[in-house]
Amino acid sequence: MNPTTRDATPAADLAAEVAALRHAADRVARLRRADRVARLRRRQAALARKLAAADRRHRISKLTVRRATALRAAAAMRTAAGRPPAAGGKAAGKRSAPLVKAGTAPKTVPRHTGR
Repeated sequence: MNPTTRDATPAADLAAEVAALRHAADRVARLRRADRVARLRRRQAALARKLAAADRRHRISKLTVRRATALRAAAAMRTAAGRPPAAGGKAAGKRSAPLVKAGTAPKTVPRHTGR
């Protein structure tokens, strides 16, 4: 573009061009920002998922908690009765079989007879 034609372009045209360029730059910046935000959100979501999975893996099952509570209660009763609390482990579990399954009643009543 030679200098004579550049000088000949009116100021209004130049202003319009500057405005257009500025608008384009603005748009690019906005898109970049949106992209970065989206990427961050995705990363955070992935982390949250990972944490939730880890939490699920390390959560103790209700049955385990129930069993532990039952054994603890049995030990407390024994100490209250003046006897030493039964040693923990398999033997204790076998000895207090009905206590271990705290959530279930012994099935002596006939159930589901109508089927």
